[in-house]
Amino acid sequence: MAKKKVVIMIVEGVSDERALSTITQYVKRVFDVHIHFSNGDVFTKYSNKQAKAIVGDEIRKVMNERKFSKKDILAVIQVTDTDGTFIDNKYVKIDNNVGEKALYFGDSICVSDSYKAVQIQKRNKEKAHSLKTMYTTAKVMDIPYFLLYFSCNLDHVLHHERNLAEEYKDSKAREFSKRFKDKPNDFYEFFNNNDFVVEGSMKETWEFIQKDGNSLGRYSNFNIIFTILNEVILDVE
Repeated sequence: MAKKKVVIMIVEGVSDERALSTITQYVKRVFDVHIHFSNGDVFTKYSNKQAKAIVGDEIRKVMNERKFSKKDILAVIQVTDTDGTFIDNKYVKIDNNVGEKALYFGDSICVSDSYKAVQIQKRNKEKAHSLKTMYTTAKVMDIPYFLLYFSCNLDHVLHHERNLAEEYKDSKAREFSKRFKDKPNDFYEFFNNNDFVVEGSMKETWEFIQKDGNSLGRYSNFNIIFTILNEVILDVE
């Protein structure tokens, strides 16, 4: 029996992997979807590397761990949080009542002191550059590549929580996963018929999220993943 081809989906954390696990059922009869979590935001934790090289490293990790060859991989789909990346610096505000972690709001990112404000502004500039580079990148390691987003993060879109505490992420992800277990059509409907859906092409949806304060709003272009997978199905069949 021929080895099944695979689409790799890169997410930031294990709770993201769990929450989005129903996507693996969507195309099961044709090829596999393997979800790989990168233990954090790859676009902010490696400041000394170019974005394309960073993504390539994550692909190589999957290939080594799962014994995939390049010919086994039909496409790579990466999912990232926008984290308010595209807002103007003036909307990074100092509030002495904020604790150690930055807090995200509909119109601002609040931090406790000026040093953290500068760090967030620097992060935003660097991440914005990486995202602009990667959403316009067609291939990584000669493998078709696509970048999708949750804004301001996955918890915001799925659970209406911009600032969900770490200790609740796993339980919330389990609840969401359970809701759509063995219901790939309902999963599809959730991401295609909801008020957070950004309609349009890849280019159009990324242009939208860069405007004004949209990268702090509750938006996602994850619906595009179904178009990508359907196109891959046609190529395979």
